[in-house]
Amino acid sequence: MSAEVKGEIDISPERFFFGYIERGRVLSRKVTVFSRGGKSFTVLKAESTLEFLSIWVHEVESGKNYEVVATIEGDAPPRKD
Repeated sequence: MSAEVKGEIDISPERFFFGYIERGRVLSRKVTVFSRGGKSFTVLKAESTLEFLSIWVHEVESGKNYEVVATIEGDAPPRKD
């Protein structure tokens, strides 16, 4: 899973990485979105088209630093090789 970031902002780490997940396990990962140039910005939305993945935005420092958290719920489908 990856994110599209526009403007003078950056994201760390560059993507959510979940690795191999045991069936039925709930697992969360986060990325931090921050201003590179010191200018204020707002995260307008974070969304997923996957039914088993919820995403929300947590404002850490208004206009400067946000965490985007992705959680895989226990009903995620098994990996297909």
